[in-house]
Amino acid sequence: MMESIAADPVSRSTIAYWRGILELTRGNPSEAVARMSSALEMLGPEVEPGRTGWAQIDCGLGTALARAERTEEARSHLEQACPIFDRYSFEQPQLHQWSVDARSQLGI
Repeated sequence: MMESIAADPVSRSTIAYWRGILELTRGNPSEAVARMSSALEMLGPEVEPGRTGWAQIDCGLGTALARAERTEEARSHLEQACPIFDRYSFEQPQLHQWSVDARSQLGI
């Protein structure tokens, strides 16, 4: 079972994403940025930008960047990915609230 997870980029990306969420919860935005960036890289061509899985991770990355005070980098992620993520954010209410706060902070 573990071998199949290790071989599956989407599963590895999901794990990296949740580790990023954990780091946001712990108040470690720089580590969350690293985890979310890694999660997006792992998706590679498996999930196209604009798809819901991509949007969730990219919105998380934008939120982490904003919390790490990397506002210029955060802006494009928050503007592009979070509106897509908002459509199904009921599955992730905490990330949704964090992303709303980040967008408000940047005037988006």
